[in-house]
Amino acid sequence: MAKRVRIINDLPDLVPLLQIFTSTKHKQVFDLLSSKWCTEEELKAKLKSEEIGESLDVLRESGLLESKWRIPEAGATPEVEYATSYSRVRLNFQCEMEELGDIISISFIDEEAFGSIEDNIISCINSGKDSISNISISEDVPPILLKAIVKRSKKLLLKGQRIEIISGG
Repeated sequence: MAKRVRIINDLPDLVPLLQIFTSTKHKQVFDLLSSKWCTEEELKAKLKSEEIGESLDVLRESGLLESKWRIPEAGATPEVEYATSYSRVRLNFQCEMEELGDIISISFIDEEAFGSIEDNIISCINSGKDSISNISISEDVPPILLKAIVKRSKKLLLKGQRIEIISGG
């Protein structure tokens, strides 16, 4: 399948990729979708697993998933089928080794510890500090690490230089 190159210019954009490829399930879904278009049911059958939805969500949130409607046979219901958007990656950044270590660390930290960090940021936002610079200063966290935390979070969203809480998150 003809694919595109994913260009990563900012170190925190590496976090979602690291998250995908550390999970065996997500990696298997990615590998299958790299070779051909599949529906969710086809993925479940091939991987002998009912828990495919989470992997599709993670790939979608990372910008690695394309979808389209499959034209059904007469009388059948149309289904959404998926494929990966990129087959190559180009990393186009330079950073300090300390920053790289921080990014890798935040990517692999356990959910409980990450939740604590996430809650600290949410309480900062609730107290009126919603810019990266304000939160960075008050929490003594480098801005690049703060962006990486937001990239991993399901509760936070980065909009320009502001961090927002996702409703329902």
